[in-house]
Amino acid sequence: MKSVRVLCVAFVIAVANAPAFAQLPSFEQVRNGFVGSDATLLDRKGTPLSDVRLDFTVRRLPWTPLTALSPAMREALLAAEDKRFFEHPGVDWRAFIGAAWQNLWSHTQRGGSTLTMQVAGLLEPELRLPSRGRRSYTQKWDQSLAAIELERHWTKAQILEAYLNLAPLRGDLQGLAAGSAFLFGMDTHQLTRPEAVILAALLRGPNAKPEIVARRACALARNLGSPQMCSDIARLAQQRLDAPRGQPRYALAPHLARQLLKQPGQTLTSTLDADMQRHVLDIVRDSNAPDAAVLVLDNVSNEALVWVGAPNGSLPDGVSTRRTLPQWWWPHAATLALDTRRATAATVFGNPPPGTPPDSQIPFDTASLRTALAQHRPGPMGALLHQLPPSALAERLHLVGLEPPLAADAPDANGDVTLSQAATAWRALATGNSGPVHVQQAGAEGLRVLSTAASFIVLDMLSSNDGGWRAQWVSQSPDSRQAMVVGSSDRYTVAVAVGSGNEHADRIAEQVWRQSMIAVQPQPSRPPQPPEGVSSDIVLFDPPIEAPRREWFIRGSEGASSSSSSERYRKF
Repeated sequence: MKSVRVLCVAFVIAVANAPAFAQLPSFEQVRNGFVGSDATLLDRKGTPLSDVRLDFTVRRLPWTPLTALSPAMREALLAAEDKRFFEHPGVDWRAFIGAAWQNLWSHTQRGGSTLTMQVAGLLEPELRLPSRGRRSYTQKWDQSLAAIELERHWTKAQILEAYLNLAPLRGDLQGLAAGSAFLFGMDTHQLTRPEAVILAALLRGPNAKPEIVARRACALARNLGSPQMCSDIARLAQQRLDAPRGQPRYALAPHLARQLLKQPGQTLTSTLDADMQRHVLDIVRDSNAPDAAVLVLDNVSNEALVWVGAPNGSLPDGVSTRRTLPQWWWPHAATLALDTRRATAATVFGNPPPGTPPDSQIPFDTASLRTALAQHRPGPMGALLHQLPPSALAERLHLVGLEPPLAADAPDANGDVTLSQAATAWRALATGNSGPVHVQQAGAEGLRVLSTAASFIVLDMLSSNDGGWRAQWVSQSPDSRQAMVVGSSDRYTVAVAVGSGNEHADRIAEQVWRQSMIAVQPQPSRPPQPPEGVSSDIVLFDPPIEAPRREWFIRGSEGASSSSSSERYRKF
């Protein structure tokens, strides 16, 4: 015992005369310099949507305050690592001298390190535990001096909080928050005693075999008065410690997250609505279309409320993928024809236009613009498109959001378009305004590019009022294996793309579109009010290729008709 007293006195004298460890940072420097390995995308209300790992040297979450630690975790941590943490000045003399004595005269080794000493080692590389073996007595001495110096400038709460964030855990995990999240799928405030004692046991041997960790955790649970938990502890250790943990914690909008998040520790608030996103994602997953994509826009602000790139986050982003789909721009060609007074909704088109090759695939057909557009009739629509100047059509598509615009000399090509562009163009129909999709900040109405009169008439031609007013347009590839549906209610624009690889892509797209629209707007949608500059009249066709009906006209365009057709209509 005399040798122990001499060693203790010598140590106290040395500490009293030791120089300050100026290289140790302040608590604020440590906390402010701490950067999580992942970046996180939030919805408009701050709910996590998706996270992306961007630092692959370590896996840690944002700095976690001490108040976020559950009572069970705090109790287990102190019991396992430093029972007298709140009593000692940085070095637990009894534990230190006892460990030194046992290490001198016994084959078993004791560490005797306090939490403060461990934090000092985590802050200063020279004081850390070597990769092989134990610290030398010199390292232990220096670490003890650093711990006492640390306690002079940091509070006990700060030291404990730093340890909770800096302590290495299993594999590349660092900090109890990362261990809690990636091993047990919990936040630190949710940890109960079984998870807490396992994490505390990992601090002594982060990469020990699960059965060894379970045995140490069970011993700790017994010390805490819970021996009955040993079976649960053993089960948890076997199930969770070596389970795959590379998956993100949040995966509602992985495609948008990968586009926006660029820096480790970054947190961005998006315009998405987590509830809407979750409902639509469930619809897409149930559709059995592995690459289905959905975009929902707010008609007023053009903010993206839903961005589902695909039901599987590892697939390419279907919202941004360019697709070759004919006919997607026909409604916009119709607005140009109405605005330039080349047609009305009742104008009849038919016969292949002049110059059409004899072997053309365009069949002989005759229909009014309303019928041709609603029924996707290629003959009449081909006659209409022949009347539109290519440069004017290319400019119109550019105005409603097609980037890059179609070439002026080939506007009828199967233009490649993204779902985002198609949705933006349709939203221009719904509101008359065009502008970029907003995903991070509040949007604006945008620039007015379409007349309200032409937009109103085209939407009327493509609308239905079954359970609420909606208008939509379907386009599909020639082999029917890809399809896109865009449309709107009075509040939202919804765009859906499906490339299911079978002949039912259009049916799947329409089903997903309809269910998504109901999910984001369960209440009935109201039809738009007729704007200034339109009038309504009864029309009769002579010969009667279509039944008489009431039709909308832009004032001053009532006499417009196709010069390539002998059919005419009369107003009453």
